[in-house]
Amino acid sequence: MSKAEPRTVSLPKDGSIRASVIRPILNYFAQEKSDLARLLRQSGLSPLVAEDPYAPIPLPAYLTLFEGAAAMTGDPLLGAKLGHAIHPADLGPLGMLVAQAGSVRRCINVFTRFTNALQTATAVSLLDSAETLLLAYRIEGAPLSLRRQDNEFTLACICGLIRSSFDARWRPLEVHFEHEANAQATALQRLFGAPIRFSQSVSRLLVNASDADLIRKSEDTALVELIETHLRDLLAHTGEPANLSEQVHTLIRLQMSVQRSNLETLAAGLGIPPRSLQRRLAAEGTSVRALLQQCRMQMAQTMLAEGQVSIEHVANALGYADGTAFWRAYKSWTGRAPSHRRYA
Repeated sequence: MSKAEPRTVSLPKDGSIRASVIRPILNYFAQEKSDLARLLRQSGLSPLVAEDPYAPIPLPAYLTLFEGAAAMTGDPLLGAKLGHAIHPADLGPLGMLVAQAGSVRRCINVFTRFTNALQTATAVSLLDSAETLLLAYRIEGAPLSLRRQDNEFTLACICGLIRSSFDARWRPLEVHFEHEANAQATALQRLFGAPIRFSQSVSRLLVNASDADLIRKSEDTALVELIETHLRDLLAHTGEPANLSEQVHTLIRLQMSVQRSNLETLAAGLGIPPRSLQRRLAAEGTSVRALLQQCRMQMAQTMLAEGQVSIEHVANALGYADGTAFWRAYKSWTGRAPSHRRYA
């Protein structure tokens, strides 16, 4: 049977990736056909899944595949190792565009702009302060237990692509992960070459802004334009955009603990006037205050239920001044102390 011709297939909004994203996993098991077949079967995927790199794969199947691969190999660092070993071609047009970038900032901008061309139900945001770039990444709607490998793989991919494009010695300032530390935390830190903080509100890379702005090579503008046109076409086939409430909710999560979310900062992040944001949210029956409370409550319940983290840690991750302020807020939401949820 001949391989299918690549197509521009619409990517469903509610959690899908393009088949090209799983190429590093498939390549890793290239010499272990029986193991690969079992992994694909357990994830509900066809053995022919990679024949069309543009074909959509349900996001839960991808996440299950990655976690299953790590379990099968007995290597909790599989995702991070595959990410650091990534080649631009492994990520298709997104990887090729990153390889053309003339600066680290440009690499990060490419990832921020075009990740959703390859996977949906995924929030990516770049927060630019005077001295630091904060690239936040989060898959929405999937339990944290299924996202460890993908989180580590994705942030490692970005670091790996920057190193292969510019300088093998490049390192981020800091790395944050939503999940808890495990026995491999020290080894993971060595892979990234930077301090790692676990049990954070979102997974993110912190990058030196002045270093990111250095022009390190010239770009082939004609090729860049060609690849960007293709990626914009893929973006046009990713389903209907989220409503404004969903966009604000996502942005709050990405800003949490690194920037105070309010009407002004959220409007700036969405590129619309504050009054317009306020008016449009009211038309959807909500407000910035209501969405902020909803987001904090959801994140608090997740962190308290899934990890043995301190109240002070949760308070800091959610942007509260201290544990007492968080305790009072949680009590007002639920009528119970946060310790009830933590030990339930």
